[in-house]
Amino acid sequence: MRATLMMLGVALHTSQIYNPGLTWLISSDDESAFFYYLSHVIAAFRMPTFFFLSGFLSMLVLARRGPRAFMSLRIKRLVIPLLTTALTLNVLQAWLLNVTHWRSIGFADFFLRGEWLQHLWFLVDLLLYVSVLSLATTYGRSRASSRALRFLCERVPFVLLLAALPLLQVLFAAPGTLGLPVHRELIGTMTFLTLTQYLPFFAVGALAYSKEKFFDKFSSQPLPLLALGLALAVGIREFVPLLPSPAETAADTYLHFAINWLCICAFLRLFRMLVRRVTPTLRYLSDASYTVYLFHHIIVICLGLVFIDLSVSPALAYVLIVPITLLTTFLLHSFVVGRYEAISLLFNGRRPRGSRGTTRAVDSNRPASALTP
Repeated sequence: MRATLMMLGVALHTSQIYNPGLTWLISSDDESAFFYYLSHVIAAFRMPTFFFLSGFLSMLVLARRGPRAFMSLRIKRLVIPLLTTALTLNVLQAWLLNVTHWRSIGFADFFLRGEWLQHLWFLVDLLLYVSVLSLATTYGRSRASSRALRFLCERVPFVLLLAALPLLQVLFAAPGTLGLPVHRELIGTMTFLTLTQYLPFFAVGALAYSKEKFFDKFSSQPLPLLALGLALAVGIREFVPLLPSPAETAADTYLHFAINWLCICAFLRLFRMLVRRVTPTLRYLSDASYTVYLFHHIIVICLGLVFIDLSVSPALAYVLIVPITLLTTFLLHSFVVGRYEAISLLFNGRRPRGSRGTTRAVDSNRPASALTP
């Protein structure tokens, strides 16, 4: 699931080239409304579900390895690829955009304004989240909090929980309505608002690992019911602009994140239905997904520049850029990143796993604590 979400970055960022509702790093004058809706659909579930799964898997590793080993592994897995990619691929990307006159930014501003982050912003967020998680599990345990969480996860109806979760994001967004600088950039694309509004996804994902029944509720909701909930949320959101200004902002924020939470449930349910066995092919895709994500950004931009210059139609350009980028990044992983220990450590934060010749069965009815990353 996590690998799929990371590889969907290729589909999302390619669509931004032809998205009429957004000015990306590069953008074609030949736009299409299809890519506006496609990018919105992908964004509705991709990063929220990614942070939910990251919380789940972080808690899994933390429970098995302990806080010290957990933080050592996370630093290698997050910080080393972040710095390596930022200082190589992202510097090269900035130079390319400068010489092709799409951007004009000096070397100093590139680092001081956080331009070096680009598509790596989520690694900074994750590093902060896992640090808080490690401290919370080390020093924040108490019987009272455990009982409260058990009651919340096991006794409160899931519909009520799902309806209440977006209120966390509404609460975090409230300071912005009071004029506080929640939108001010801290490091590149990271702001206080984005940092706090993605945090509940990560925190609930970590909780879902700890409370097996809670995870089961998230991953077993009927798809027709979730589709109905999504349709209602999207439909009601169309009437939000009719409300007075403060109520409009709160209602729009609530419905936006309600859609995110419903999409998380739908994504988990879909994969629980479709994926029954972890085959060597799926394991390879999982291992390669980090490489795909780190390298895809500059490749999408290079191909986009070529197709814009050739005036290729958006539909044709899209169906060429996505598979070419995926193929190129898979080849990079197979023959470079996944083969040499030093390069694998720099771009994946670990040594190559080596070959896996076994097929492991995954029972979708097993509890969350029985699953392995």
